Amino acid sequence: MSLMLNVGPDARDIRNALQIILNNVERRNAFLNRIVNVNAQDISILLYKMKNDYLKYDQLSNEDFIKLYVVNPIEALSVYFLETVDVHNYWEWRAVGGTSY
Repeated sequence: MSLMLNVGPDARDIRNALQIILNNVERRNAFLNRIVNVNAQDISILLYKMKNDYLKYDQLSNEDFIKLYVVNPIEALSVYFLETVDVHNYWEWRAVGGTSY
């Protein structure tokens, strides 16, 4: 997919967004069906729109989030918010009392 979209090694943000937001076959197919212009700006705009739609209408359930959180808190937070969460952000979140609940 990255070759078809011409996403190079310098496009780290787009690659991360593709991986996190398009995390299942249905979402990847929806993206491919909706993309019109294959350039960095249009890819970013479409990913942003799709992310907002998923967060409004198809967010990970609380039960599934807690199950993921027990196994890997950073991955669970990334999937839940459809954002890359790095270890530093996770520890800051924990330091202010963040939990799976």
